[in-house]
Amino acid sequence: MEAFRKESQGEAEKRGAKMTPVVFLIKDCVAALKKYPQFNASLSTDGETIILKHYYHIGIAVDTPDGLLVPVLRNCDQKSLLELAVELGELSQRARIKKLSLDEIQGGCFTISSLGGIGGTAFTPSSTHLKSPSSVSPGPVKNPSINRENLSHGLFSLSPCLMITGSLTGLLRYALRNI
Repeated sequence: MEAFRKESQGEAEKRGAKMTPVVFLIKDCVAALKKYPQFNASLSTDGETIILKHYYHIGIAVDTPDGLLVPVLRNCDQKSLLELAVELGELSQRARIKKLSLDEIQGGCFTISSLGGIGGTAFTPSSTHLKSPSSVSPGPVKNPSINRENLSHGLFSLSPCLMITGSLTGLLRYALRNI
């Protein structure tokens, strides 16, 4: 991967982008969400219905002077690595200068946080409202809006957090799985 990334860097730079490891992770996450569609799900606002998604909108946490923002790259399964690199660069830049539209920060299926660009190795991000099983947060999570009894009587139940390790670290806040 690293050799291909370095080879592709010149083409990315011509388009004003960087070919970072994050774009490979985006594609890996899409492949995992396709293989395990129960992770590409959210709860309805009433907490009673599990919604399986058939699209792959990946949020990327971007460090800005005012804190993290999470722009969403839409339909990542339909884009090349270069297209993702260009779009990620554009969204990240707009995030840093506070020029993202509301639509550009909503609707993600899965969120990736990467500390590689700032030299970090661990983090404790949080989410104020959980609608997707992929909000980034470590450790046990309690959410009073989810009725665990209703979930355990259906085809799904809450499971422990899943950590994705490597130079890029992310966490699923809730992992819905088949019983």
